Amino acid sequence: MAGMNDSLRRPTNVRHVRKLTLRERWLQWRTRWTEWRRRGEGDDAEAPERPSWMTSGVLLRVAAIAAAALCVTLLAVVAMNLEFYTARTKQFHVAKFRVLGNKRVSEEAIIAASGVKPDSSLMTLEPQIVARQLEQMPWIRRASVQQVLPDTLVLRVQEYEPFALLLGRQLTVVDKSGYVFKVAEPGEADDLPILTGLPSDLIRAGETVGAGEVTTADGDTPTRRKLRDLLHLIEAHTASPLANRFPLSEVHYDAVLGTTLISAKDGAEIRVGHAMETDLPRAFGLIGRLLDRVEQRGEWLQYALLDDDVRTDRAVVASQPTSRAPATTPAT
Repeated sequence: MAGMNDSLRRPTNVRHVRKLTLRERWLQWRTRWTEWRRRGEGDDAEAPERPSWMTSGVLLRVAAIAAAALCVTLLAVVAMNLEFYTARTKQFHVAKFRVLGNKRVSEEAIIAASGVKPDSSLMTLEPQIVARQLEQMPWIRRASVQQVLPDTLVLRVQEYEPFALLLGRQLTVVDKSGYVFKVAEPGEADDLPILTGLPSDLIRAGETVGAGEVTTADGDTPTRRKLRDLLHLIEAHTASPLANRFPLSEVHYDAVLGTTLISAKDGAEIRVGHAMETDLPRAFGLIGRLLDRVEQRGEWLQYALLDDDVRTDRAVVASQPTSRAPATTPAT
């Protein structure tokens, strides 16, 4: 029995290890890590050699590329979901148009020329493309497009200002700068004077007059300069007291005889010529005195020549009795 009891006794040479808690394991790991860091800093030779891809910054670049790719993917997913949401719910779709700056072109024509349909998405609309489509309209000089959330599209236009009609191969409309921006339609800009006598083959809609001529160093041509002179004459006439007494119907230019003014009131013609073209205030003052003298005699001016190179203070006048005057047309 004694021998049996001795064999059942617990062995004395076995070491029992207590199971560590989580906190004790964490402290143990942190202690080992700190010791390893200190040993590496104290002796670089004993420190473990790091791979080249860690020391050269490749890891950071790879991480940056991966982050950028992730951001792009997320943005694409958001955009697709947003487009799907707006298409399904009709949110941020065009429901109203606002047209600003138009005088001669109707709102309906501008909206149709924009190419934007109702219920089109404001989020996917490209304002620059729509603006370029509006600028294809003859009357539109500049255009801009603005999306106003949640459902409004603003179309802002700047129209050309017609200044005169220009007779070439066709009757065209020209602005103050001399740009021929469109062909004149019947009944369009009838109150404007007509410029005639310039080379018809150099007058085309959508171009500057004289585009086919040889340009000088500053990009100018003789026809362009003459057109600007005629436009300046019209502008000076409009600002003078002569505008109501002798309204312009036509300004005709002749390379030999110079410039002739034709009245819209009674068809009277006054040839300013070359001598007086450079001194318009003096020419307009002389025309006013001629009209006064003719009216005092009870006549109407039929024709006058102001281009006497010898006697610039003298004018040749042809008049008729008032009873023979044509029916007067009210000045516009």
